[in-house]
Amino acid sequence: MRQLEGLGNRVRVRRINLDMTQIELAEKCHVMPETIGLIERGKRFPSIDLIITLAEALRTTTDSLLIPPERRSSESMIECIVSQMEQAKNKDELICFLDDLSSLLIRYFSK
Repeated sequence: MRQLEGLGNRVRVRRINLDMTQIELAEKCHVMPETIGLIERGKRFPSIDLIITLAEALRTTTDSLLIPPERRSSESMIECIVSQMEQAKNKDELICFLDDLSSLLIRYFSK
């Protein structure tokens, strides 16, 4: 259950950082808004197809949704950060990118 909450929290944080509502995310993913709410609250685990669609809609990688930052390899984190940087289209998306970068730096320097 804790893993579901982590996934849901990462979806919620990313959605909010992109200034997107649950309804907007649901439309992009072709699901009901209630489905997004259940995922964000850790009450439902999305299918593999939906995880891929969520990652695309949230302009991130599946790794960043599925794997907590503290468990990702540095290489995986770098791939995710580069991907987000390349896809950043506005200030809010750049802030998301910088947030992920700061997580990587904190993890790296706290070893």
